[in-house]
Amino acid sequence: MDGIKTQTLTGLKRWSCQDMQLPSVDQIRAIHIYDFDNTLFASPLPNKQVWAGPSIGTLQGLEMFSTGGWWHDVNILASTGKGAEEEEKTAWQGWWNESIVELVRLSMQQKDAVCVLLTGRNEKAFAPLVSRMIAAKGLGFDMVCLKPAVSPSGQTPSSTMAFKQELLGDLVSTYTHAEDVKMYEDRPKHTAAFRHFFATMNRNLQASQSPDTRPPFAYEVVQVTEQATTLDTVTEIAEVQRMINTHNSAILAGTIPPTSRRIPLAITRTVFSTAYLIAPQDTERLLPLANLPTTSSDGLKVLANSILICPRPASVSIMQRVGGMGRSVRFRVTHTAVLENKFWAVRVIPTDPTLSIYTENPVPLVILAHKKNARTVDATRIRQNMWHPVAAHQMIEFETTVGERMQLKIDEEKRGQDAWAAAFPSDDFAHLQPNHGNSLNARNNGSFIARDEDFPALGSSAINTRNENDRPIQNVEPKNMQSVPTGPRPQNNNRRDRDRDHGNVQSFGGVQKGSQRGGGRGGRGGSRGGVRGNGRGGGRGGGRRGGQYRSLDDSVGNGSYGGGGMQY
Repeated sequence: MDGIKTQTLTGLKRWSCQDMQLPSVDQIRAIHIYDFDNTLFASPLPNKQVWAGPSIGTLQGLEMFSTGGWWHDVNILASTGKGAEEEEKTAWQGWWNESIVELVRLSMQQKDAVCVLLTGRNEKAFAPLVSRMIAAKGLGFDMVCLKPAVSPSGQTPSSTMAFKQELLGDLVSTYTHAEDVKMYEDRPKHTAAFRHFFATMNRNLQASQSPDTRPPFAYEVVQVTEQATTLDTVTEIAEVQRMINTHNSAILAGTIPPTSRRIPLAITRTVFSTAYLIAPQDTERLLPLANLPTTSSDGLKVLANSILICPRPASVSIMQRVGGMGRSVRFRVTHTAVLENKFWAVRVIPTDPTLSIYTENPVPLVILAHKKNARTVDATRIRQNMWHPVAAHQMIEFETTVGERMQLKIDEEKRGQDAWAAAFPSDDFAHLQPNHGNSLNARNNGSFIARDEDFPALGSSAINTRNENDRPIQNVEPKNMQSVPTGPRPQNNNRRDRDRDHGNVQSFGGVQKGSQRGGGRGGRGGSRGGVRGNGRGGGRGGGRRGGQYRSLDDSVGNGSYGGGGMQY
């Protein structure tokens, strides 16, 4: 940067999507800039507990969908929480980084500071929604700047970083009396890039011999603690299916943008087991029963999330025995067991003594945890004399929901094949009708109903046939329970699938939709996400704050959260 050309307020105002009078140049001594996504607002990320690693990159890839994918589709952001219409009533309560919100309010009160919201979101698509969100929160910015199709200089921004740096240059060269620039950013790579940008600008200012050049300034780019969140699980899958439907329709109609790949897409799934699913809050209550070691060289895999029904998609007759997807069953802990100091479990019975349940384990149990050199199938090695009754205060009761533990993948659509239904031995979903409304009905007689025609339901209570070889385990004392044969098994019931652990698996079924918080931070996308599942992917981190995610300007293939860099 050889020099800084002084700008006018009129030229600077063209960057803002709101029609507000900017403060005068003589008034401003400080410039405060706030990033939006995961800095000011906890924008949802693709849930790495739902999607296979390579599909995370596919979801966020600019070229993979005709809509631009996760970061270009306004419906994704609008689906945050209960949806924009409901969330606006409470100002998206719980979705803001309140510490940054407080800083914005202080900037608003500082008379000699200009307050700027700066985001790489597309101006045309996102300006109305972002404006609604900050207005509902009562935040007033002097400028709200989203990435335009064409900058005020008449150039098409080559990247979000290029857009932001051009705007920052205009800000500093307009408010020439500003002695302090402070910027808040959550992505480490962007933080470093902005620090380098300001340092270079200052060097150029110092080197300039022109008397009209503004003096150098103090600057600080604050690295903000990451705020990783996810959508409601059912809503997320429905929104992804909507993007896929739009993409595939654009291919058929010949209207797909030239920058998008002409590959029809579909959601496929792998079902690892059918189970009585345990809610996260009950998992936390059950884990203390294990008395897990505080340190272990072998590592620990913590579970406590289900009671096995069968290690595969359940047959229609088994579904009839358990009462269908979404059925609630309440259990009580009766015994604990430790196998070779590497496998911890609790035995349970239904709280209703008249209720019949079904499980292919010798007794109904919850695997609390095991070391990495153990497997979940080791539960069958727990003998009767290994079970120890729990004290009265440890007889924890908890609710479960019949559902499936599965993982989804976005793959190339194969002509004539229903990849979703292919995971089942029969078409259990044919009776469900689509819901064309704007909101997702999460439950209909125990079944989920989607908002698009091609999005199949996640669960079904429809039972049309009966296999008399399938017999339930009755609600009797566990010592009398035996393994029960289930008759013919589906083709995908192989030993490898039964024995391996599936840590990155999402549970679906009934009312358990997953958490709105959690899911480690990964990359915000990539230009190529690996539709065919090539690559390893998989996000780093877990919980609300996870590993670092990638810049929208990163090159493809080096991210930890799928593949490729974020592009919005």
